[in-house]
Amino acid sequence: MEQLQKINPEEIKIEIIAQHHEVDIFQSYEKELIDFLREDALENQKQRLSITFLWFYENQLVSYSWYPILLF
Repeated sequence: MEQLQKINPEEIKIEIIAQHHEVDIFQSYEKELIDFLREDALENQKQRLSITFLWFYENQLVSYSWYPILLF
């Protein structure tokens, strides 16, 4: 059995999505995840509906997370 390699936390970067990010390279088996990131994430952020964080490992986009912006 192959042993998994530990990830060095210093090789992980988290950034708020911005116009300069190349999100077209992101891949997932879930088409809806790809569509949201490519088509809606930046626009939703501009409209203050949600904020999207891009996760990079070894300078490659590997994941993202988004959170709704709640206004009370």
